Amino acid sequence: MLYLKCGILIHLLKELCAYFTRDAVVVAGFLSVNGTDAPGNAGLKDQSAALRWIQKNIATFGGNPNSVTIFGMSAGGASIHYNVLSPLSKGLFHKAISESGSARNPWAFVKDTEERAYRLGTILGQKAQNGVALLQHLRSVSVSELASGITKVLTAEENVRLISYPFVPSLEFLRRGEQPFLPHEPAYIEQHGLFNQVPYITGVTKREGASFVTANMMSQTSYWQGINNDLEQVVPVDLGLTKGSQKSKEVAQKVKNFYFGTNSISYDNREQWIALQTDLLFVTGVMQTIHTHARHSASHTYNYQFVYGYATHGMEFQFVIYGGKVQGENSNAAKIAKLLGELWTSFAKTGVPSAEGNVAWKSVTQQGSYPYMEISNSLALKSDLEKDRMNFWFEIYNEYGNKISQ
Repeated sequence: MLYLKCGILIHLLKELCAYFTRDAVVVAGFLSVNGTDAPGNAGLKDQSAALRWIQKNIATFGGNPNSVTIFGMSAGGASIHYNVLSPLSKGLFHKAISESGSARNPWAFVKDTEERAYRLGTILGQKAQNGVALLQHLRSVSVSELASGITKVLTAEENVRLISYPFVPSLEFLRRGEQPFLPHEPAYIEQHGLFNQVPYITGVTKREGASFVTANMMSQTSYWQGINNDLEQVVPVDLGLTKGSQKSKEVAQKVKNFYFGTNSISYDNREQWIALQTDLLFVTGVMQTIHTHARHSASHTYNYQFVYGYATHGMEFQFVIYGGKVQGENSNAAKIAKLLGELWTSFAKTGVPSAEGNVAWKSVTQQGSYPYMEISNSLALKSDLEKDRMNFWFEIYNEYGNKISQ
């Protein structure tokens, strides 16, 4: 099994490629400028190159090139999903697991980052007239200058609308002799069944959003004032609505009414705010994939929700690769680590996740059944993860969403 976590693909003894990392490396991996040798998604192409290396060499380490499983968490989970979507990675792996991360999350994809590249050039003292001049300048500055400049690229509006980094995976500019990693938008690829149809697990934790809405933030009156004064920040960027437009305002009000009713958004209803952030940042994107795979995938797709403890972002990872001190084999932590270990390793071996003595994990189906495994110190098979909330969001996307094209 190969693991991707927040930027690093680890295979046996060495690190092979970068994905979402900070500062200057983000520019190197995801800068996208038309008419240049930086068409976009270099960081993702590195992953395909690493997987090709594994195909050639895994047998030397006792592995099977016909049974490669990739898995990752957070940005690594989105990275796994990107490899599921990419024709460049076709045939290089055979099973995949995305933990708390999806290419369809708003922080993981933007259609075009070229404008931001030019912004960065201006910030670093070069208002370039063309892409070649822009790249020459960016390559001439120091890593520390790049790192400093990147923090200033996003606009104030972008900063409050679930965008973490200016340079992330995007549609690539076509370049002669180079196959794109991502030829279409993630939604288009899924909706047309163009993805790599391998057995796939994808899921979330119960309170993903709590990791991004800290206690210190929520304790400040100004934090809640900013939200109530700018409700449109809860309008997903991938709806493609112009801020200030009538439709954008309508969506903002519908979101507010659904999660908070007639109450103001405040510290008193902070759990609803965390639920909203959980859905915006993670759950909606994951469930869009679940629904499209149910219709289009010839392989089994499995869904889960991790609910143990505070169940914040990436908490399931702590038990998949268990690094804590086990307080006896009957402790909750030990039980969860054992359960997840069995589920993930059985999936890597057979394509079907299972744990001895527990309920069978059913895959989603073309008949519109969306079972998911609720994971704590025991397993429970349920259906339609966060059904009411997801029905709300699917209605919003159906009514207001951008029509996906090339």
